[in-house]
Amino acid sequence: MVAQSSKKWPGLIVDIVTAAAAVGALVVMGIFVYDRFVGSTAGATAKSETAEISEWRKYGEVGHRVGSASAPVRIVVFGDYECPVCASFERILQRAALAHADEIAIVYRHWPLTAIHRFAYPAARAAECAAAQGRFEAFHKLLYAKRDSLGLAPFDRLAADAGVPDLKAFARCNSVPGKVAAVEADAAAALEIGGTGTPTLLINSLRISGGPDSATLEKYISKQLNAIKAGGDTQRKR
Repeated sequence: MVAQSSKKWPGLIVDIVTAAAAVGALVVMGIFVYDRFVGSTAGATAKSETAEISEWRKYGEVGHRVGSASAPVRIVVFGDYECPVCASFERILQRAALAHADEIAIVYRHWPLTAIHRFAYPAARAAECAAAQGRFEAFHKLLYAKRDSLGLAPFDRLAADAGVPDLKAFARCNSVPGKVAAVEADAAAALEIGGTGTPTLLINSLRISGGPDSATLEKYISKQLNAIKAGGDTQRKR
């Protein structure tokens, strides 16, 4: 009986390993589906919702501006560093910025969706600490480029890669517990304008819920530029 029982062990081991692999595959798939669909539904949707915001100018007066302050079109982005749609839209936005040179400026503001993104708030805190030393833009780009590594790669390593000059000061800043005033103000502003998820945009007065594709973003920018041009022509005719 002992000999017969021992012969079954190799088969049992194979069955256990196979079952464990199957469970692991299901877990990985579950994480992918959650991030792709649940996370994304908190971000952009296929059909972006739009609205006009009357007091739009004040929302671009704070945050981190990239581009000329005199640019006729200002794009305010309320984003989450762990949001996959935000990361994709960032690449689209950078191409638009290159294409329009001095015509657009981008203002980045935070909206970490803490209910579904564990590392979004810590990333926003770290970005503010990098901004305190004038390295927001470089750090911001690295956060999106390494979105899949959030929580794994130490923020001080990203700070070094982003050229933050005083890493000890960065570490002290980033170790302060509790809420970050700038992040809280940004999140409140996103809700104030009717944002429903990340990214939420303001292209001058036009609020857009979701990350438009390249062609759609170009249409929004062109619409604002044409409106400004028409307004200038009207003024000159008076």
